[in-house]
Amino acid sequence: MLKKKKEKTGYHHGNLREAILEASLDWIKKNGVDSLSLREIAKKLGVTHSAPNKHFPKKEVLLATLIEQGFIEFKSYLESSGVEMETKPKEAFIQMGLGYIRFANKNPEIYRLMFSHTIVNFMEYPGMLKAGQEAFIKLWN
Repeated sequence: MLKKKKEKTGYHHGNLREAILEASLDWIKKNGVDSLSLREIAKKLGVTHSAPNKHFPKKEVLLATLIEQGFIEFKSYLESSGVEMETKPKEAFIQMGLGYIRFANKNPEIYRLMFSHTIVNFMEYPGMLKAGQEAFIKLWN
């Protein structure tokens, strides 16, 4: 007689960091950023409450990482038209504006987080700072 496989629940794969980011984004979409808790995310993923601390020692580090990823995606939306600013500046500017709006509409929670004052000192998070600067350089050039 074959034993039935027990259905797995929670976190059971090799990339806890990505699972935390994904679960946190889902949480923010459903419950807002203020209620986000590393302990609740750990519970949702079925890991110990201290497991997320290996990747995100505090909530602010997690939020900075989400913001960094948001700026990277935002930049790709700004670049998505493929229209060169040097050859067709008016069309490129319009397409960048449309990319900006598409990003904000598709990712309202991350958009709000990116442009909030949740992270007070950007200098503490060089990856987030760099991603934000690269996105805005795209707008300025």
